[in-house]
Amino acid sequence: MIHGPAALIVFQPARIFFDDNSSNTGATNIAEIMNTIKILKKVYPLLLGAGIGFAYYYFIGCTTGSCPIQSNPYISTAYGALVGAAFLIPGKKKKKDTN
Repeated sequence: MIHGPAALIVFQPARIFFDDNSSNTGATNIAEIMNTIKILKKVYPLLLGAGIGFAYYYFIGCTTGSCPIQSNPYISTAYGALVGAAFLIPGKKKKKDTN
């Protein structure tokens, strides 16, 4: 069972789609869904990167302690989340050629 903030991140979209509250209008639900999608686009790359970082520690990790990233699960998870955050940085926008 997932508890705390992680439960909100993982189960929040399901609550919006399957909520039986009939007092909400369609426009409110669409706004909530769009807001949730916007938040998830920023959170999921971090969670995915952290998961991959931990998997890297778990399956490939170094047992001697001489590898600074691979020997500590916290460091490898944080490093993975940092790599996931790198995907959130927007790239250069293409300029339209007006010739």
